[in-house]
Amino acid sequence: MPDLEDLLDDEEFWDSLRKNLSLNNQQLWDIIWESGGEPAFRLGSKRVAKELGISWKDIPFRGQEYYISHGREVIEQLTDADLSQIRDLVEKNWGIGEKAFARQAEASTLASPARLKTIYRTEIHLSNEYAGLHQALDAGVETKSWWAIGDERTCDICVEYEAENQEIPVEEPFTNGKMVVDGHPNCRCRGMYNERSPNLNSAAGRRVAPFRAPKAIT
Repeated sequence: MPDLEDLLDDEEFWDSLRKNLSLNNQQLWDIIWESGGEPAFRLGSKRVAKELGISWKDIPFRGQEYYISHGREVIEQLTDADLSQIRDLVEKNWGIGEKAFARQAEASTLASPARLKTIYRTEIHLSNEYAGLHQALDAGVETKSWWAIGDERTCDICVEYEAENQEIPVEEPFTNGKMVVDGHPNCRCRGMYNERSPNLNSAAGRRVAPFRAPKAIT
C-alpha cells in the first residue's frame, strides 16, 4: 500500500482518474441533454420568440452548438469538483480500510441523489435561459431584465438581483457576472427581453458569439 503523500503526488494515477471521471460526466451530460436539456432549449427559444412577437422558426436553432460548447464546460467543472472531493476524502480517511472508505464515499455528495437532482434542474434551467438569450440576440434585442417568480419560494438573493438588473444591455453580464438569469443552483428566475427595441426585426439577425461563460465581474 503506498504512502498517502506518494498517492497524492502520483500524477499518472490522478490523470487516469480524471479521464474516467470525465467519461462518467460526459455520460451524465448526455443524459441531461437528451432527457430534458434539448426540449428545454427549444422551449426557451419559443418562449422568447413569442414574447418578442416573432417566429422562432426564422431564427437559427443553436441547440447543437450549446450542447457541445456548454457541455465541455459542464464536464470540466464536474470533473474538477469530483477530483477535489475525492482527494479530500482520501486525505481525511486514509488508513481506515477499503470498506470503511467506500462507506464514506457513498455518504459523501459524490453519490448523492440530491446532488444529481440539483445538477439536472440547474442545467435544464440554463438550457432554457441560454436559448432565450440567443434568440433575443439573433433578433436584435438591445436590453434584458431579471424577473424573479415572486412567490413564497422566491429567495432574497433573487429579489435583490431583480432590483439590480432592469434594462441591462443584452450583450453585457448581469451584476452577478452571468450572461443569463441564474442566481444559484435550482434558480427559477427568468430573463425578459425588450420587445420594443428599434432594431428588432423578424428576420435572423447578427451572428451571435459562441456559448461561453463570461469572466466574473471583479
